[in-house]
Amino acid sequence: MKLTGTFVIEAGVLNRNESLTNVLSLKEIYTPKGLKVFFSDKAYKASLFSQGKFETTVSRAGGVVQKIGTVIENEELDFAGTMIAGKGDLDKVAYKRETAFAVSYGETIYPADTTIEFLTNGRLSELYGLNKTNPFSRKTVKNIYKLSFVIDLDRVGEQSFSIVKTSEMEDIEDIDKAEFLHKYFLMPLQSPVDLDKFKKLINERVLNLSLNEVTTLEANNHDDEKPKKRNSNSQATKYIRVDISLKPEVKYQRVKKLINTMFELERRIEGRSEPLYPSFSVWSFNLNAPIFHNFIDDIVSIKDSKLYYNDLLIRNNEPEAIYGALSESAEIRSKILDKVRGYYVKA
Repeated sequence: MKLTGTFVIEAGVLNRNESLTNVLSLKEIYTPKGLKVFFSDKAYKASLFSQGKFETTVSRAGGVVQKIGTVIENEELDFAGTMIAGKGDLDKVAYKRETAFAVSYGETIYPADTTIEFLTNGRLSELYGLNKTNPFSRKTVKNIYKLSFVIDLDRVGEQSFSIVKTSEMEDIEDIDKAEFLHKYFLMPLQSPVDLDKFKKLINERVLNLSLNEVTTLEANNHDDEKPKKRNSNSQATKYIRVDISLKPEVKYQRVKKLINTMFELERRIEGRSEPLYPSFSVWSFNLNAPIFHNFIDDIVSIKDSKLYYNDLLIRNNEPEAIYGALSESAEIRSKILDKVRGYYVKA
């Protein structure tokens, strides 16, 4: 099951572009409806995972800083995914995990009416005893943004990948699963998680952890994490297929943490706090894609500095949608989390 949603966010500058001039520019895009300002999905997720204090492990294994590990110890990887390229020592543990939490770009609903601020470091110059200041300029904007997302509830807390079997590996029937995974997967990835902590996390969080010897063809049949393709002789290659499933309560707590953080999110930029929480949101458990993204412009409107929304247009497209303004956030959050808990922790 997928949980989809679209947010309406009232904010100023949320992301900047690289600039070769002394004017700090915005991320802008031309559309049939005029010039729009946008912020990236990466900026949104970075704020979300940082503010929510999601557990994550990274390393420079393979020469690139990247998220590594399993969904057991790495909450951010569980939602955001990663890709470990099979280079050098990582050739035997290369894998890819698609995101379970897909986010669109945030873009302004109305054409961007930007202005340029002219600023100086006058106070600092005065404190230093100089009469001269250093001027700089930046584009600024205040607008209504829309952002949509999909949370794949069936993939949260689930992970499968394959490790190339080598001669030093014992028969899997005699292997301690935690020790095997730590030695042949986490250690090559230079994970900072030690064995004792990893065993403790497995005991607390894991419902099922299985190891099975498979052929190249079987290892490649999974549509999420696949080992790197081998040459024509690869039919003889053996893999250890690892399947991980977390406990239902752990899955629920992770999704709860994600949703709670989304409702309280802000972004610190240029010394300001800009809201990333929704002034209005619409959610659905029945859709595969956030269809309201394309016509949220017609659902919400601003009159006399107040936000209004069209109930009928929402209900005609999704009768069971959960939606409302910022003042209704507590009720919306409660309804969503009750349904998520019911899905994971079935009676």
